[in-house]
Amino acid sequence: MTHPQKVVVDDEIAYEGKTYPVTSIYPELFYTIPVSVITFPKHMKRIPSHLFHDFQYVGDCPLYSINLPEGIEEIADSAFFDLRNLNSWTTFPSTLRRIGKSAFQGCNFGVADFKGTGFVIDDYGLASRTKMSAIGLEKAAKIGDHGIGPLMGDFI
Repeated sequence: MTHPQKVVVDDEIAYEGKTYPVTSIYPELFYTIPVSVITFPKHMKRIPSHLFHDFQYVGDCPLYSINLPEGIEEIADSAFFDLRNLNSWTTFPSTLRRIGKSAFQGCNFGVADFKGTGFVIDDYGLASRTKMSAIGLEKAAKIGDHGIGPLMGDFI
């Protein structure tokens, strides 16, 4: 296995003299790429399902941090499922409307910081392996069954 990489997905690409915004990325894009930190493009609205699906040893994927820009509206089902090393402070942008079913299930969140209001967390959306803290959780419109937790103390 190669060493983990920090990946920044470009905001724009140039093709035949024209510039285009990057608005999506291919599901399973990081199937075999050992990524430690990922920054998503500012024009992206939706993070696809199974982004790291079938990583050779999903639980051992080195991803520990994600940067979600303002503009992200949805994190699809199982996008980051069972990435046990994902344990950093994660800020969810004010534009976020939905965290899909099992999107982060099995991760080891430290802190989930919600900047928006009226968002939905589907069943098991943030079901962490370890106790986590949540900031702004009271601004959720709906939290599904086992949608978040276990929580460390009260949410802030």
